[in-house]
Amino acid sequence: MIPYRTDLQQAIVDLLRQRGNRLLGVKEIYDRLDFPDASRDEVERAIDALQREGIIIAVRGKRYSLLEFTPYHAGRIRVHPDGYGTVAGGDKELDVYIDRRSMKGAMNGDLVVVRVDKKRPAYRKLHNRDVIVGEVTQVLRRAHRNVVGRFHADPEQPFVAPFDVRLDHDILIDADATLDAKDGEMVNVEIDRYPDRSSNFARGRVVERLGFIGDPGVDIEVVIRKLHIPHNFPDDVLRAADEIPV
Repeated sequence: MIPYRTDLQQAIVDLLRQRGNRLLGVKEIYDRLDFPDASRDEVERAIDALQREGIIIAVRGKRYSLLEFTPYHAGRIRVHPDGYGTVAGGDKELDVYIDRRSMKGAMNGDLVVVRVDKKRPAYRKLHNRDVIVGEVTQVLRRAHRNVVGRFHADPEQPFVAPFDVRLDHDILIDADATLDAKDGEMVNVEIDRYPDRSSNFARGRVVERLGFIGDPGVDIEVVIRKLHIPHNFPDDVLRAADEIPV
């Protein structure tokens, strides 16, 4: 998942692959690495980077293994409008099915770690194909910093319902963070706190008011933000664009 691994990261992966299902702590990795120029801090940073990308995982505290030797699997979660999610299983492996209760706050597109019982796996049928049942144990990287949706001016708790039906977590908005949005208005929200095991709601603040569906141009603005298409550019870029002959 890391588009480019440093030599140090690759050396750590190679070492853990050689050790198979035997766990290694940071000191053991550092001592066993054939990488004399690397400091302990550099090794720890490389381990953290590999862990954030779902290449390795910490098991039993700070002891590490490649995911392929564990009951865990990492991948992007795809959430169905009905609420369940799937994570691609890779070559020759079944996709992993996660029911709504086992999502642990993961949102569509997030990079997650899922656990499956490889010794006693549970299977189910999904659209006439077999999938293996699992659960999310960790969200490694969020796919959405901003979410576009419809603002609801509930007097007890304002919230935004995401426009994308695959994002089924409403986003709670504090009364002083609404940007004076009107009920039913389409807005762009910056997420401050994501849903987790303890709450099915996200929290955020309105950063843009886009207008109401049906108003000229609003549908285009909504789609641009839903797809995270860049739409704000520095002044020098805009000036350069204006100078291009048409």
